[in-house]
Amino acid sequence: MQRIKYSVEFKKEAARRLIIDGLSASEVSEKLGVKAELLYRWKREHLKEPEGAIGSTDGSSPTNMDAEIDRLRKELGKSHRINEIL
Repeated sequence: MQRIKYSVEFKKEAARRLIIDGLSASEVSEKLGVKAELLYRWKREHLKEPEGAIGSTDGSSPTNMDAEIDRLRKELGKSHRINEIL
């Protein structure tokens, strides 16, 4: 069985879908035809990249961006709950 080699851009796009888009590994796996285990590995590798490696304009590292996205999702959920009460 021959091993498939994926480009760096493909791996980064898959990791971006997990981190920034918030899709689950199973969703991305189905869309891209890649095993979920590979996606998790690519995500870890992507988060380990040095600051600014993905071309962000503010110099944020992928780890910082991931934490910020989680914080914003929680804040958004809280806002939705407050709006429902009102």
